[in-house]
This record gives sequence, C-alpha cells and structure tokens, in this order.
Amino acid sequence: MESLASLRQQLALTDDPETQFEIASNIAFCLARSWDMQACQYAARALELRQRHRLDREACRAWYAEAMCLDHRNRKEEAMRLWHRAEGSAQRAGDRECRVAALIAMAGEGLHRSDYRMALERAQEAENICRAHGEELLSASLIIGRVYHLQRDFLRALDIFLPLVEKAAAQGDLVREANCCKNIADVYRAIRDHERCRQYLQRALKLYRQAGVTVGICAVYKALAALANTEEQHDEALRHLRAAQHLEEQHGTRRLRPVTLNGFGSAYLGLGRLPEALASLEESRALASEAGIVNLQAHCDCDMAIVLRRLDRLDEAADRLGRAKELAENIDDRLLLYEIHCQWALLCRETGKTDDEVEHLRRSGALFEELHGPAIQQGIAHLSQQYERQRGAAERELLQLRANDLEQRIEEQNAALSKLVLSLAERRQGLERLRQEVERARENARGRHLAFASDILRDVKAQLQQEEEWERFERQFDSVHIQFQERLRQRCPALTPAEIKVCTLLRLNISSKDVAAMLCIALNTVNTHRQRIRRKLEIPPAANLVPILLEL
Repeated sequence: MESLASLRQQLALTDDPETQFEIASNIAFCLARSWDMQACQYAARALELRQRHRLDREACRAWYAEAMCLDHRNRKEEAMRLWHRAEGSAQRAGDRECRVAALIAMAGEGLHRSDYRMALERAQEAENICRAHGEELLSASLIIGRVYHLQRDFLRALDIFLPLVEKAAAQGDLVREANCCKNIADVYRAIRDHERCRQYLQRALKLYRQAGVTVGICAVYKALAALANTEEQHDEALRHLRAAQHLEEQHGTRRLRPVTLNGFGSAYLGLGRLPEALASLEESRALASEAGIVNLQAHCDCDMAIVLRRLDRLDEAADRLGRAKELAENIDDRLLLYEIHCQWALLCRETGKTDDEVEHLRRSGALFEELHGPAIQQGIAHLSQQYERQRGAAERELLQLRANDLEQRIEEQNAALSKLVLSLAERRQGLERLRQEVERARENARGRHLAFASDILRDVKAQLQQEEEWERFERQFDSVHIQFQERLRQRCPALTPAEIKVCTLLRLNISSKDVAAMLCIALNTVNTHRQRIRRKLEIPPAANLVPILLEL
C-alpha cells in the first residue's frame, strides 16, 4: 500500500466519490492498525461518502477503523459488533488483509473478556487464512500462545513463543519481538522461574524503548512490579509502578490505569499500608468496571477482601468475596476461584465457621487438582522424558568410556603378550644356537668331554621341547582374547593344534620369523601352515590373513 502522505495527497486532489471513499477507507485502516485515533475522522468521512452517494462498495476497512476507535473509548460491545461486521464485509469483498485484521482484533477482545474459546477460534482462523497463502501471522500465534498460557498449558505456550522470538528478531520486527519476550516472561513468572522472567522482561523493555511503544513500556514496568511483589520486594514494585504511572499520565493512556492501580494496591498490601491499598484497589475496581474489564474487577474484589479482613471488617470482606466469586464464575476463571475459596476459608476460620471453612478448603483443593493436576502430570512426563534422554546419553557415554578403556587395556595386554612372545622367541633362538654349538663341539670331543657335551645337549633339547612356556603364554592370551581358540575350532574343526598355535601368534601380529622361533620350527614350516590355514578358512588369495583372525 502507498504511504499515508501519498494517500492524503491523492484524497485532496480527487473529486470522484468512489475514489475518495476508497482512499479515505485505506487511510483509516492504516491509522487504526497503528493505534492512531485520527483514523476516526477518515472512517467517518468514508462512511459518509458511501451513504450520501449510495455507493455499492463494501465498507470493511472503514468499519474496522471505526471499531478500533470505539474500542479505544472503551465501548467494547459496539466495537465487537463492528469488527464482526467488518470481517463479514471483508470476506465478501475478498479483502484478506482487512479480514485477518478484524479476526485478530476479535481474538484480542476475546482475551480481554477471558473468552478463551473465542480468542483461540478467531486467531486460528486468521492463521489458517494466512497459511493458505504461504504467509505467517505472528500476531495470531501470539494470541494462541497467550490462550494456552492462560489455560495453564505452559509447555505448549513456550513451544509457540520461543520460536516466534527468533522469527521476529530475524525480520527486524522490534514490537513483535518485544511482545514475544513479554509473553515468555509471563509464562516463566507463572511457573516461578523468576530469573528467566526478569531476563525476558529486561529484553522486552529495551525493545519497546527502541520502538518507542509507550503501551509496551508501561506493560513491562507493571510486569516487573508484579514480579517484585511476588518476591516480596514491594518498594521495588512501587518504583516500577510509579514509572508506569508517569508514562500513562504523560501520554494520556487512561485505559491502562486500572491495572497500574491494582499493582499499587498489591504493593501497599505487601508493605502493610492497608488504607492506601484499599483506596488504590477501589479506584482500580471502579475504572475496570467502567472499561468492562471483568477479570480485573474480580481480582480487585478478591484483593479488597484480603485488605478488609486484615482491617477486621469481616462482613465487608465476605461481601467482596461473594462479588469476586460471581464474576469469576461468569468468566470461568478457575485460578481466581481457587484463590477466592482459599481467602474465604481463612475468613471462616476467623469468624469461627468451621463447617464453612472445611467446605471452602474442599472446593479449593478440587480446583487446585483441576488446575494443576494436568500441568503437574505434563511436567512429570516432560521431566521423565528429559531424564530418559539424559540417562540414555549418560549410559552411551559410560559405555563409550568403558569401550575405550577396554580397548586401551587390550592394546596394553596385546603389547605385553607380543613382548612375552618375542622374549620367549629370543630365548629359544639362543637355546637353538647353543644346541648347534654343542653339537659341533661333541663331534670333536673325546672321553669325559664327550659325556659332558652329551649331557649339555640333552638338557638343551629338553628345554626346547618343554610346553610350560607355551601353557603360560596361552593362559595370558586367553585372559585377553577370550575363547579365541574355541571360536577358531568351531569355525574350522579341520585345523590342527600346530595350525591353531600359528593362528594364535598371528592374531598378535607376530612376524612369521618370530612364530618359527617361538614354536621351534622352520620358517618354511610356518609359511606352509599359513597356506593350509588360508585354504581351510577359505580365505581368498588377495586377502590378508591377520585382519580376518582379528575379526574372529
């Protein structure tokens, strides 16, 4: 759409009623969407042109703008009727932008009235319209997330809000990013994660300031005050509320005042300044009633009952709780009803009405179970899933560590076995050389020298033929390579004991020369054994024997 300056210029230059109507409607629509109440005069002009010239044109944009003006003046019912009319007109005219805007406005009013079903239906309808045209609608997602939050489905709310923050930041939309941060902070405050709540509120405050959105800045100040009241830092709460009040007075945003006064009441109540708390709550209640904010009226009545009970004005406290209960039931605010029954139980205790106290405690317990039971179960399920994931990761890490440790130990023991084999091979080579020397010496020996040489030769041959060294090696080998020889026999029963010994040494990557020395056989004999082993195990000629033995 063209800029407002260009549209205003075109409106001043044209004399055609239909063109004037279209341009005035577009200006009114643009101004209304940015909460600029100059939209009222352009909407009125467009509607006056339509009526005077009997134009057969849909007035959806003018009606939308007029509804926003009525909403600003707290004429909520009239605004709602006009939004509904604008939505139907936009659908007939094929004006998708105006229809979506009207649906979002009605969804927002649903939140305002605590009519969460209507809010969810309108927001989802707007979201579906945009998705059908390949577009995203962050404002609809925000409302849907807000509904889930108010219905205490906190995990679903966060699943919506957290990705929206990143999308809004990527698009450079400061206001939407700030709105998301504010909503995320509200969820974290509800689940008592105060640190994260404060972080997101500070981020939202910074973004609203950059965008120059006074309403948003005031909302964050009030949220910070509510957080401070929760943490019993009531002086800090008053400081935030005074900052919000100053902005409201400076910018004339009277419609925000009821919530601010309610915050003052809570802070004064926490500080024990009961008369000031009561005065603030009474004024907040009156303004909320004037603006039609039913939820806030009920909260004010409940808080006033607490103040009146502390002032020993018990009959008045009971009357306020009765009003709060009626309002809370009308808007089906279960959380507030829970708080009302808790306060009523305390009031009954002070007045000695034991049976009534028990009844209110029973009702509050049932409401607590209804409110928090699903969330607790959902939280337990979420924590269980998280625990299982973490446990699975920890078990995999532990198994990996054990595997690494076992692999390292096997490598160390293999090295020790190889060292032992080489040592035994060197010893046998030494004994073989000694045998050969004695053989040569005996050929030239006579008498007792011959007998002495024969005795030495007999001892050397006995040492070379001993199986004790092999058995000791075999025990150490089996402790590392468990049942290797058994698996080898199962795979190929045709292998001889000598061939199994060769396979055992080859698994340690011992050279054929050292195998020959260890087993006291010729190198050619080792090569013959290797060829027979390959044939019996059906190993192709191009394949290496050692890796295949390592895989067994």
